[in-house]
Amino acid sequence: MSEFPFTLRQLAVFERLCATHSFRLASEELGISQASVSNQIKALEEQLGLRLFVRDPGKEPYLTTEGRAFLSDLGPFQASGAQLASHRRNTLLADVAEPERLRIFVSQYIFNNQIRGRLPEFLERHPELELTIDANFFDADPRTQLSKGTFDFLVCHEARDRDLPPGWRKIGFVRHGVFGHRKWLDEHGAPPVAKELSKLPFVLPPQGSHFEKVTLANLAHHGIRPTNVATRAQYFDIMNSILERGSAVGVTIEGYLTAEQREIVVLLRSLGDLRATLYRDPQCDCVLADEFEQFLVDVMLEDPAYTPEPHPDG
Repeated sequence: MSEFPFTLRQLAVFERLCATHSFRLASEELGISQASVSNQIKALEEQLGLRLFVRDPGKEPYLTTEGRAFLSDLGPFQASGAQLASHRRNTLLADVAEPERLRIFVSQYIFNNQIRGRLPEFLERHPELELTIDANFFDADPRTQLSKGTFDFLVCHEARDRDLPPGWRKIGFVRHGVFGHRKWLDEHGAPPVAKELSKLPFVLPPQGSHFEKVTLANLAHHGIRPTNVATRAQYFDIMNSILERGSAVGVTIEGYLTAEQREIVVLLRSLGDLRATLYRDPQCDCVLADEFEQFLVDVMLEDPAYTPEPHPDG
């Protein structure tokens, strides 16, 4: 309340000094030094442009005429403050129930493409829920993340035939393979065969990386051995932008393509569906865990790129 020539602290010191008539007693009751009491009163007088107390050496301080008038008006001010304070909630914050908490680990791309847009609506329905979301770029087996931290939920893509230990469940399946601009289909009149794909310009993961080895091994398993590496990209969003421009083809996941990119970027050769998989900590005791798990499943399957069963060509 910068327009007022006083602070609430100064008023409290003034009121105590009026009640005790002693700088020492006022300082003891307020838990501050006598010098601080004196400084607060001095600052208040300077801001008001009035002398509130007569302070003679060896005598108790007493109010001036202006000081008595100021004290008289302080009563209604304090009453108004009490009225404002009456709006305080009857339930103290310490008595409010602890919020429900969940910690989530999810691929950055799944979070951005499938979860982020629907999450505010879910949280509005459940304001008591606090989420800690670690949306990261996986650079290794996502399951290894469970050994690095405590998570209530994890959502990732895996090989469709990988075992599902306790706590893990299938959400759905998504196309995974060599994607490229529609022009590659137009030029060939049909999806290019492995030999033709091998000659096309490819965008690959960084040289020597874990994902380059996995990608090349997967391509080789399907008879595709790129001979023209046009560029490299560490992240799927950059790779997908390259595919959208038509300057190269590459291995990606349909669910990582935006809705607009799916109009232009098409599957040229399937490398087998991936399975969207969800892990839930069996020890999770959050009362909203069931509802949040269903939310994750629903938002994934609402994306047409995901199907409950594998694609016929997957």
